[in-house]
This record gives sequence, C-alpha cells and structure tokens, in this order.
Amino acid sequence: MNKFIILFFLLATTLSAQPKRIPVIQVNDSLTVSLLNNFNLLKQFSTNDLSIRIIEVTNESGSAGFDNCEVTSNIYIAVSEFGEYPEQNLFLIRSLYAPKVKDIKEKNGKIILKLTYIDKKEKTLNIEISLQAIKII
Repeated sequence: MNKFIILFFLLATTLSAQPKRIPVIQVNDSLTVSLLNNFNLLKQFSTNDLSIRIIEVTNESGSAGFDNCEVTSNIYIAVSEFGEYPEQNLFLIRSLYAPKVKDIKEKNGKIILKLTYIDKKEKTLNIEISLQAIKII
C-alpha cells in the first residue's frame, strides 16, 4: 500500500511538472497583419493624465505618386487615459509624404504636436491634442 501511495505521488508530481502548452495563433486578418508589419512608433509622450503615441503606417508602394515607388504614410495619434478602464481614442491623418515629429510638448495645459511633411516643399502641421479630439491649429 505504501509503494502504491509513493508511486501515485511521484506520478502526480511528474505530470504536474510538465511544461504548460502555450498556444500560438496565426493572425489572418489582413488589416491587422498589414498594420503591425508596417508601423513605426514616431514618438511617445506622457502627461500626468494622458499617454500619447504618434504612429506612422506606410501605404502601398508608389503611393507618393513618384516614378521611384516612394510611399506616403498615414499618421495615427493614439490617446489614452491611465488607469484600469481608461478612455482611449485613435485619430488618423492620411497620406503624408515623409512625415516627421519635430516637437511635442505641453504648453498652457494644451498638448501641441509639431509635425512636418513634404508637399513640394516642407510644410508644418501644428496639432492640438486632447483625449476627445485633435485639431490642426
């Protein structure tokens, strides 16, 4: 009887020590696949209340309209509160050529993003960011 109890105990501990299988799932949603394969985090910025991420996602080859297949990018501005159930929003600015974040800062209680892009010459967008909206100023 003691041998049976010892054998049962050894078998139970051996089975429980087996590595847990972690599932691996291939994502087939083409939008998600494209987004996550073509994004670049341009800038991350935080205030006491908000987390802001400026994300560039390149468009298809040739989208800039030049013979050399250069691309434009879509700029996503992700804004989130902190906390267990944060309010979150996502804003999109489409088809900018060669976008760059020049500056982002909090000034007089407002968050201002300075973004440049090329449209024959370099142009600047000054964007006011809040949790509920973005506004080009």
